[in-house]
Amino acid sequence: MRWEFVGRDAEIRVLTELITSTAPCARGAVLAGKSGVGKTALAVECLRQVEGPSFATFHVSASRAAAFMPLGAVASLLPVSQYLGNAITPAQMLSAAAAELVRRAGDRRLVLLVDDAHLLDDATATLIHQLAASGSAFVLGTVRSTASAPGPVVSLWKDGLVERIEVVGLDEESIAELVTTVLGGQVDQAVPARLAERCQGNILFLRELLLGAIADHNLVQDSGIWFLARPLTPSDRLVELVELRLEGLSPQERTLLELLSWGEPLEITELSALTGISDIEQLERQGFVSSRIEGDRLEVRMAHPVYGDVVRARTPAIRVPSITTRLADTVEAQGSCHPRDILRVATWRLHGGGGPAELMLAAATAAQRDYNFILAEALAQRALAAGAGFDAAILLAELATQQGRTADGHDQLLRLAAKTTTDAQRGRVTIARLNNEAFYGGLIDEGLRIVKEADVAIDDPLWLDWVHSMRAGLVLAKWGPRQAIESVEPLLHRANGRPLAWTCQVASPAHARFGLLLEALSISERGYTTAESAAGPSDWFPWTHLFFRSQAFAWWGRLDEADQLARDQYNQALHDGSVEKQAWFAFALTTEAADRGNVCDAVKFGKEAVALFHNLTRPLMEYVSLTALASALALNGQAEEAQQTLAALDALGLPRLYLAGIDLELARAWTAAAANDLPQACKFLEEAVSVGQRIGDRVGAVNALHMLGRLGYSKDVGDRMQDLAKHVEGPLAAARINHTTALAEDDPNGLDAVSATFRGMGAYLLAAEAASDAAIAWRRRGKDRKAAASEFQAAASTINCAGLSPLALRGTTIRGLLTRAEQEAALLAAAGRSNKAIADQLYLSVRTVEGRLQRVYEKLGISSREQLASAVGAARSQ
Repeated sequence: MRWEFVGRDAEIRVLTELITSTAPCARGAVLAGKSGVGKTALAVECLRQVEGPSFATFHVSASRAAAFMPLGAVASLLPVSQYLGNAITPAQMLSAAAAELVRRAGDRRLVLLVDDAHLLDDATATLIHQLAASGSAFVLGTVRSTASAPGPVVSLWKDGLVERIEVVGLDEESIAELVTTVLGGQVDQAVPARLAERCQGNILFLRELLLGAIADHNLVQDSGIWFLARPLTPSDRLVELVELRLEGLSPQERTLLELLSWGEPLEITELSALTGISDIEQLERQGFVSSRIEGDRLEVRMAHPVYGDVVRARTPAIRVPSITTRLADTVEAQGSCHPRDILRVATWRLHGGGGPAELMLAAATAAQRDYNFILAEALAQRALAAGAGFDAAILLAELATQQGRTADGHDQLLRLAAKTTTDAQRGRVTIARLNNEAFYGGLIDEGLRIVKEADVAIDDPLWLDWVHSMRAGLVLAKWGPRQAIESVEPLLHRANGRPLAWTCQVASPAHARFGLLLEALSISERGYTTAESAAGPSDWFPWTHLFFRSQAFAWWGRLDEADQLARDQYNQALHDGSVEKQAWFAFALTTEAADRGNVCDAVKFGKEAVALFHNLTRPLMEYVSLTALASALALNGQAEEAQQTLAALDALGLPRLYLAGIDLELARAWTAAAANDLPQACKFLEEAVSVGQRIGDRVGAVNALHMLGRLGYSKDVGDRMQDLAKHVEGPLAAARINHTTALAEDDPNGLDAVSATFRGMGAYLLAAEAASDAAIAWRRRGKDRKAAASEFQAAASTINCAGLSPLALRGTTIRGLLTRAEQEAALLAAAGRSNKAIADQLYLSVRTVEGRLQRVYEKLGISSREQLASAVGAARSQ
């Protein structure tokens, strides 16, 4: 695919219909738009699509140079000496030119593309108008919407002779499609987001930014995914393109653009103090700057982000300090700094050589909250140099941790710990060490040791509450939800501020997995509100509470709300440039596969989450993301890749962790099932139930029992599900029981009913599976019409799955034909196991296995293992 035309299908369809139309009114079209939006490429593509025996296509381009010569734009099509003869008057010349073009077309329809028609000389503009007015040619023109065009060109659309079509820049979705097409393979969605932000729909700029990022190794492929290793910068080619636009500016105008590019956005009052209003107005008329009202302020900025990038890149380094100092002095001279001014003034002071320690430190904290860790680190370093002391030093250590440099963070924090003199300092260093060593570094036992040290060294109850709230997180990771709830219970009643926010960050997922989902939702709301209002540096961000809220929504049975919340936060992360937030919510979207069925999306998000957490050096989150990815791959029938993913998880070298409850056992079970090893899958599921009950992951244990029922063991798990699910709040757990019960009783009415329940809560895969089971049960009873209705409901549910799970739905077909024992033998045989291997695994005699397989062959109407493998594959595809 030629990448320039991604997202232009509608325009191409309209234009090709106009060109091929025989209606008298179809005389032409003019594509109008800003420079760089792709007008020429779109027009050329339309010509390419209509090339053939019915059309004679010609392409000419206007230019300022050719405009000095009459008919200069079409000179290449008009050999004057041969065809224009003695024509000397303008009218004769136009008539001869039109006749020549028509002659060259012959019996074919003449299609003439005139690029940059706003630059045409008057004679060519008149010729084009005559060709369209007479119907002698279909005229396809492009014009820059901000430029003045000759009168005959304007008359084309003003008088209704041709269609005027506004061509706008590509939207973000089309840019993402384009970038993925050009690069090939999976692309971190932050890449098209950053490109869209910089190019603003300008395809020319997009192309140069993308090619420049590849050439400069700012855009790299790692683990099969394209990432931005460094921020986008304008390439030399892009600088040259923009500089062509800036030619002719006076020194005063260039200076004003430099001020604006380093200071944007600037309020009009600030800019007025730097230069005259008339200069600003002139640059806005020329299209170099733009102004707009933001609240009660009129702000001025560069007309395009790339203009600012280029002007900054071309500003002599020796001038930058004077420019930024002038900006800072001007804003500060207008009175006390508004909170929104702190970061920009401090950034200007940073470029200008430095500023007061208090300003630098406040700005560093603000930059940290905005996820701009690189700027925050530079500001904090300057604050430390200016005498900000402990507060700047601890912030630098925290920023090292947040950027994945845990070894740097470790060294800095050890040095700081030796210098602490107050409980506040000891407390903050302890918090930072717990983040660095345990929650970011993955060393849970080391974190518990640090807590013991703090219990001895710190007396202040506020700081001890904060430390103990983090200890509860370590308890959740090491021993699971049950003990974590015991740890957070007293803190929920007495803590406040950031200690309370951290307590809620542990309490919400612990209560959710324990089955107390209403309490989990309430706690997540309390934690989010507390974190949002807390002042000071951010070790963890408020959105983590939204992550846990989305989990609680899903486990309650509000899966559509969970999905929407996760997608909104994921998109917000792309907008904010928060890589960590993007990774967390990519992980959230991975975990939906088992119930919603959107396995293709889940695999994509899972790979992205794993890669992002790996690059951020977050082993704990990489661990849980690999777990979710393995499940998604297995559900998609990718057994080998799921096994490789679990091997990568084991290679992390971490002990068994329960941050994600028993999800690892579930992932191993799905992977075994994907490899047709039902007995092994059942062992993992039984283990999951046992571990889940021990650690307090009741939600996971109910899910494991439901999976056993779905894999053909519904009669064995009913009583246990009833006992366990009564401790899990919400309609999803109840629906899991009803599904398993209906399977055990072979109740088609019950299966239809629970399918509707699943569909209503957004569990589309479970809905499709239950409806498919109902159809099989109805057909077994000879109720073909009822079976067809169930099949229709199954199909309706799969539409919402956005990628069906072949593994989960495979069982509905086989389950309707084979006994459980026959299923086990058949699936192992289809996976390539010999009768002896099957007998050994199932603790049977070879003769018993042979008998079971013979019955399988008879029921499926086949006679060989090769046919058996095909039958299982067909069941997968169904």
